[in-house]
Amino acid sequence: MKFSKYLFVLRKGFCSLIYNCKTDTVSAVDNQLADLIEGHQLDYIEQKHQDFYVFLKREGFIVEDDVDECVDIIETWKKEEHSPTLSIFINPTMDCNLKCWYCYEKHVPKSMMQQGVVDSILKLATHEIATRDIRMLSLSFFGGEPLLGLDNVIIPLLEAVSDLAQKNGVVVQVSLVTNGVLLTKKNVARLQSLPTCKQLTCQVTLDGNEFFHNKTKCFSNGVGTYSKILKNVKDALKSGVRITLRFNTTMDNLLSYADVLEDLEDIASGERELLNIDFQHVWQDNGEDTMKYLDRQEKLRERFVEKGFTVNELKHIDNSRCYADRKNHYTINYNGDVFKCTAREFSPNNREGVLTTEGEVIWNAKNEKREKLKYGNDSCHQCNIFPICHGGCSQFKMESMAISDCIRGYSQKDKEKIVNDRVDYIISNKIKN
Repeated sequence: MKFSKYLFVLRKGFCSLIYNCKTDTVSAVDNQLADLIEGHQLDYIEQKHQDFYVFLKREGFIVEDDVDECVDIIETWKKEEHSPTLSIFINPTMDCNLKCWYCYEKHVPKSMMQQGVVDSILKLATHEIATRDIRMLSLSFFGGEPLLGLDNVIIPLLEAVSDLAQKNGVVVQVSLVTNGVLLTKKNVARLQSLPTCKQLTCQVTLDGNEFFHNKTKCFSNGVGTYSKILKNVKDALKSGVRITLRFNTTMDNLLSYADVLEDLEDIASGERELLNIDFQHVWQDNGEDTMKYLDRQEKLRERFVEKGFTVNELKHIDNSRCYADRKNHYTINYNGDVFKCTAREFSPNNREGVLTTEGEVIWNAKNEKREKLKYGNDSCHQCNIFPICHGGCSQFKMESMAISDCIRGYSQKDKEKIVNDRVDYIISNKIKN
């Protein structure tokens, strides 16, 4: 047996914590046992602390000598890529009723998915369900502002999908990434009248308090959208819609979310259970004092939690695998171009394939590159935080794989902070639950 290469010892004064980032397991241990681990005294532990030895083995803190943990991790990810969920992101249009300064998409006025592309998506879904062990069909509408295509694309497609799912015993999940302006009572009711939308999920963005938000999200006549979006969100929650309220934060607007907290306090406790707050730093915002920003963001997060809101984990990395890595995931633009990632411009240069009239995806060399690089480089495979970092999302790897060292440029100090932050989050969740 040998100690896992992903085992960390964190000293906490009167005791120590051991953490395995492969299994994401944390345990408190006596400092003397921690000394033995750091001294690589595995034989001594086996002889003198047999119960502890059994525990270490059971929880993956020690492994067989011939085990290649990195290979195990990659093989596990490969199996997860073939999940029983078919995920299709759909852009009904690349037009939008707003124009946010940080939006990386080039809007295409009056663009709208035609019936031929809708039919091809249905053929794709039908083929995937027939040939793979698909148990769930996840449809996410993106764009552009997807609700501009409610009549032309979303409702007709969901009506057809409902019949397909019923015939094949497939559960359908529907979500929208919308600016919230068109998430009106009427439109929510129309969606919820469909069998596939009984548990509708939406992501809506706020860009600070009313002052900051209306500087970013306003109509062409200059009228702000804050009050309208906030009302739509609250009405949707009352209708049972699950909402992720994404806070797009910058160095300038961060502290203004204290006002947003006040504006959300009239949401009833039952409706708060349907609401998730997601702090996201706008990546184009290049503030200089990063640590000051992170400290303020953490304190602000705590205020929302204290008021009974569910808030995402604030972290340097996302240890979940990117949706774009999954074999059963497609992002289909209004014109039939196929992508994997939604965080880049939907341009012909970025597309990874095209959807044919027969519902087949013809992949190109860009997709082949993603498949080849998505498990990281040699430096990733040697790294002791590989299971929770894996070099970043596959899109980031594609754009950074010329780097032979750490793709993310992490120092040893960065890695230690990542591990400590992850352990703190796991412990705080256990205490809360």
